[in-house]
Amino acid sequence: MTRTKSFDLVRAEIEANGDALYHAYIRLDKHTVKKNSRPIFRNRSTGRAFIGKSQGLHSAEAHLISEFRRAILRKPNFKEIDQPIWCVFLFYFKANDFVVKQGPRRGRLSQRIPDLSNLVELPADCLTKAGIISDDHLICSLDLSRRLPAEHCALEVFIFRYALDLQKPVALVRDESK
Repeated sequence: MTRTKSFDLVRAEIEANGDALYHAYIRLDKHTVKKNSRPIFRNRSTGRAFIGKSQGLHSAEAHLISEFRRAILRKPNFKEIDQPIWCVFLFYFKANDFVVKQGPRRGRLSQRIPDLSNLVELPADCLTKAGIISDDHLICSLDLSRRLPAEHCALEVFIFRYALDLQKPVALVRDESK
């Protein structure tokens, strides 16, 4: 596995769970989110409205799919992942865009960077379209995913096995009698 500076963020998990099933580091011009970047179109024959994809979303999706597939080439005998997984998405933003530089909010996290929940949707869908995972419903955990300041805008993805014990369901009610 390529050891990037962010490797230390997932080092303990790699040591506990074994090497990642998949890893990719992708430089980007900017992060794109699916939410709020989808124009409304009308069907010509029925006149019904539907939500489409903007040109920016199309190109961001194509770029991610291409880069995800390129990362597969570094892993011989890669097979599409079809088991429960834990994904770590690290979204790097240029440091000068990450915090507010002037005004009363100076030094605080910028409100212009997208929410983490919105950022996750596009790469999760692209992992499916690129043939890395069979379906994004297999993502059971996003622990350690985060937005980080950096020199360059980039996305780093780690995929690990997720140990899901279906024989031992989680007790949702605490037993006070013990």
